Amino acid sequence: MEALIALAVVVMVMTALVTALVSAISSTTYSNEQTTATAYAQEGLDFARAFKNRDFSAFNDLANTEHRLGANPSTIPTSNASIDGKFYRYLYVNKNGIDGRTSGGTKCVQDNGPSIFVASIVEWSDSKCSAGTRCREVVLSSCFANLNYIEGP
Repeated sequence: MEALIALAVVVMVMTALVTALVSAISSTTYSNEQTTATAYAQEGLDFARAFKNRDFSAFNDLANTEHRLGANPSTIPTSNASIDGKFYRYLYVNKNGIDGRTSGGTKCVQDNGPSIFVASIVEWSDSKCSAGTRCREVVLSSCFANLNYIEGP
């Protein structure tokens, strides 16, 4: 009888250790994925900023919507949002300076002329997402202005 009790205690301790280990691995994986997604989102904002600085007119011609921005973009939008098959990147642009993705969204306030709201969005899925969905997301946003803007008389 004592042997059965000891065995039950050992099994419970081992189960608790395995559960803790699985949880730690899952947390580490999510943290690594979030770090990677944040880097991709920052890269998206950097690309948008460089695109704006290179050709403000073309940047300003982008529609107020999400644009695909996959791996190694040379222009906006790219043909595919996939970066590596796991992460998907989009660039949301709004020339009215408002985050129009939600009601009451962020509004850019600029003293030097009109501004453009830009959000770099990276989505991915993991084991906690429903099949076929991307339930994880990192969003970085910024307000861009045309620094060459000259207000009329």
